[in-house]
Order: sequence, then C-alpha cells, then structure tokens
Amino acid sequence: RLKEAAGVFLGEGEAAAVVEWLQACATECGVTLSGLQSQPGPRGAGSDVCEVRSFHIQATGPLVGLEDFVSRVGAICGRGLSIGNLSIAEGKRGHTLTMDVTVYASPYAEGRLPPASDANRLEPARTPSVAPPDLNALDAAWAAEDWPHAIALIEEILAETPRAAEMWDKLYAAHVNYGYHLLQSGNPTEAIAQLNRALEVRPDGPEALTYLQQAARELAAASGAEPLLYVVAAGDTLSAIAERYGTTVEALMAANALETTDIYAGQELIIPTG
Repeated sequence: RLKEAAGVFLGEGEAAAVVEWLQACATECGVTLSGLQSQPGPRGAGSDVCEVRSFHIQATGPLVGLEDFVSRVGAICGRGLSIGNLSIAEGKRGHTLTMDVTVYASPYAEGRLPPASDANRLEPARTPSVAPPDLNALDAAWAAEDWPHAIALIEEILAETPRAAEMWDKLYAAHVNYGYHLLQSGNPTEAIAQLNRALEVRPDGPEALTYLQQAARELAAASGAEPLLYVVAAGDTLSAIAERYGTTVEALMAANALETTDIYAGQELIIPTG
C-alpha cells in the first residue's frame, strides 16, 4: 500500500508548493490567475495514507495561453493532481478559465512537480516563428521612439505568436511610452487614450496609472476645473457612472478618449465637471 502511495501521490512538500507552481505555470503561459481559492476536498476523500486539498481556479488571458495552462496541469493528472469542472468562456476582453484542481499528498510519496516550463507537457499546435526582420524593424522603431510603428509591429508579432509573454510586456511599455510622449507634447487627451490601452494589457500597470493621473490633472487644468477621478468597480457600466455623477456616456467617453463603452474593474476614469 505504501509503495502504491509513492507512485500516485505528491510528497507533502511538493503539495505545499502547488499554489506557487500553478502561478508559475500561468506566467509561463502568458495568462493571469485572477482567482485561486482553497475549498473543501471531495467528500469521503483522505485517509491515513493521503491528504486531499482542493482549489478553485479562475484565470484570464488569450485562448491559446489558457489551453496551454490546462495542458500543463493536465499533463500530471494521475500523478497527484486531478482536474474537474473545467470551462472556458469568451468575454469582451478575452477568455476566462474556471476549473477545480484537487491535490493528493502523502508522507510516503516521492511524486514531484515538474518545472513550470517543463517540455514534457501536452503541446498545443506550434505557431510560426517570427521572422528576424520583424524583430529588427521593431528594434529600429523602438530606438527611434516611433511608438505608433512599434505598437503596430508588436501587434503583428502577437498575431503570429500570442503566447510570447515578452511581447505583451513590450506592448504595454510601448503604449506607456507613447502616452508619456503625448503628455510631454501637450496632448493629454490622446495620452489618456494610449494609457488606457496600456491598462487593457496590464490593468494594474503602475506606470500607466501614474501617467494617467498626470494626464487627467493636465486635462482638467486646461479646462479650468479640478479633476475628478473614479476607479471602476466590478459590475460598473458607463451609463451607471454617468447617471451617478450627473453627466452623459458621451461626455465620459470624450473625457477618457474611449472608443467603445467597454470598461473594466480597476480602470481610472476622469469624470467631466462643469
């Protein structure tokens, strides 16, 4: 019985590291773990040989990244982990994955978690590699601070290799740099548009949030009014915010250089006054 445990369960130390391993896998796949909650294990599970722990996971990101994440976790099912209640739903700002992961640990086991970047996972279909000239052109545009061209090139690269995490980082940085350039050039309205696009890539980006506040102050100063900022909460809509502050959806969109009425939790909005 103890020999069986050694082969099918994770060791106690490895089981304790599951949360960090899941987070590392998510990072490798270019997705964000927006929720990871411990919950009671299956009824009747657990014994003197093993301990059972269960987690409810929510992750967001591009579909190919979420599929890769599921593949990496699924690749070790039967070796101390199992997956249940899996679903992927498409939303306005990407896809959302939910699933339950159950961990089986035993003090008699020797099972180990593979590295988050382990190639011994189920591989999705490979995407074509990026041609070197594209990267050379991106480097040239970056060096010249030609941010519109750099952003266009990054988006082309991401269309070919959506799991390239470093390119998502570059896209965020390019929008921030473009926003800062517009801000320094005395164009806070267009700066706000670029900084909001940066926050679509990384909603908690500190640089984008800082420059967005600066742009809001400059825009308000130009109109002779003090800026009023509102942080979007889950479930908010532009129409509800407009009604709350006695303004219109159109005015909110203009003040924040929004092209659509889509907003997201954590986004900072300028509330037009006067």
